[in-house]
Amino acid sequence: MSKTTENVLLVPGESGWEIWTGHTASEFTLQSATDIERAGDLTGLPNGDLLLLFPVKAVTAVPMRVTSDDDALFPDLAALHAERLGLRPDPMAGQLTDVFVVAREAENTALVSILLRAPGDGDMPPRGPKGFDISARAYPLAGEALAVWKEFGRWVFGLSHQGNLVYCQATSVASTSPDADLAREIRLALIQLSMQGLEISP
Repeated sequence: MSKTTENVLLVPGESGWEIWTGHTASEFTLQSATDIERAGDLTGLPNGDLLLLFPVKAVTAVPMRVTSDDDALFPDLAALHAERLGLRPDPMAGQLTDVFVVAREAENTALVSILLRAPGDGDMPPRGPKGFDISARAYPLAGEALAVWKEFGRWVFGLSHQGNLVYCQATSVASTSPDADLAREIRLALIQLSMQGLEISP
């Protein structure tokens, strides 16, 4: 019987990258928590399939409602919406966008479009990852929920609707504990979501 390939997960941690390993998606063990912020500076990565979780600061989350329930149209509708907001991913930088369904109704779907900034020098680990996701999608949230955590010394937050990530944002707040500045940024995000037709009371 062949040995199962180990998965190596790179997670943006409180002060630097964390390296987790495991054989299944539900059983990861922390191997090391570094103070390294540039993934390209990581050394001694364990052997195995490398999976990278992009930090929240590397993405822009664009929630929206569309008057369609046709999944095939969602990428184009999200791209048009992003262009209206002045967000245009570099077409020469590869696949930098993804669209996730938040909630469905008849001919009315809530989506979140995730736009990844093109990685710069040192943003990618020395070994090419086999898979990617964003850190805010790694933490399961139930119902209408708010999660706050630190990545690279600054607070970030995620909001869920019906258990699905609907928004995430990196803040400029670096306080020891969550404070009024962080609360203000979260309130502004909730107002923005309300304007998109997504009423969330986490």
